[in-house]
Amino acid sequence: SISRVATTGWQPVMFAQLLAVLFVWLMWVMRNRLALAPKTWGMIVLMFLVSLVGHLQFGLLAAQVGVLVAAPCMAAIIFGLRGGIITLLASVLLQAGVAGYVMQAGVLPSFDLPAYLLSPQAWIVKVLGLTLSTVILFVAVSWYSKCLVEALASAKLNETRLEQLQLELERRVLARTAELATARDAAESADAVKTRFMTNVSHEMRTPMQGVLGFAKIGKIKAGKATPEDLIGYFDK
Repeated sequence: SISRVATTGWQPVMFAQLLAVLFVWLMWVMRNRLALAPKTWGMIVLMFLVSLVGHLQFGLLAAQVGVLVAAPCMAAIIFGLRGGIITLLASVLLQAGVAGYVMQAGVLPSFDLPAYLLSPQAWIVKVLGLTLSTVILFVAVSWYSKCLVEALASAKLNETRLEQLQLELERRVLARTAELATARDAAESADAVKTRFMTNVSHEMRTPMQGVLGFAKIGKIKAGKATPEDLIGYFDK
C-alpha cells in the first residue's frame, strides 16, 4: 500500500497501515501470553480502523472493503452468532457514518485520481486486499471446520470410552455380587453344618452324661448306708 506514494503522495491511511503492521507483529510476539478474546477483538478493531481511514481517504476506491466483510465473519467464528451480529452492526454503522461524513463534507481525493486509477500499484493493492480477505476467511472457516470435526471425534471417542467403562464397571459389579453371593451361601452352609454338629454332639453327650449323673446321685444317696464292697459292686455295674 505504501508503494502508492509515488502516485497518491503520503496519506494518513498509510500511518494506520504501519500501525497495523506493528500491532500484528506485537500480537505475534505475545501470542502465548494473551487470551484468544483480546487478540481477536484487537484484530477486529484494527481491521475497522484501517478500513475506515482508507474510506475517508479514497472513498469508494478504498481497497479495504473485504476487511469489513472478514471482521464480522471472524467474530462469528470465534465468539459465536451474537459476536458476529454485534460486529456486523458496528461495521454497518461505521460505514454509514463515514459515507455520511464524506458526502456531507464533500471530501475528495487530494491526488490525481485518473493517474491513480491507471497505476499498477493501485490495482496490485486492490487485488492483494481482496485476496488477503478471502484467504483470511478461507483459513478461518477451514480452521473452524477442522476444530469442529476434531471436537466431534473427541466427543464420540469419549462417549465410546465412557460406554466401555460403564460396561466394565457393570461386569465387575456382577462378578463381585456373584462372589459375595457364593461367600454368603458358603457361610450359611457352614453355619448350618456347625449347628447340626453341635446338636448331634450335645445329644450324644447328654444321654450318657445323664446316666452317669443318675448313677452318681444314687451312689451319693447309698454311700452312707452300703458297705464299701456293695458300693464297689454298684459302680462296677
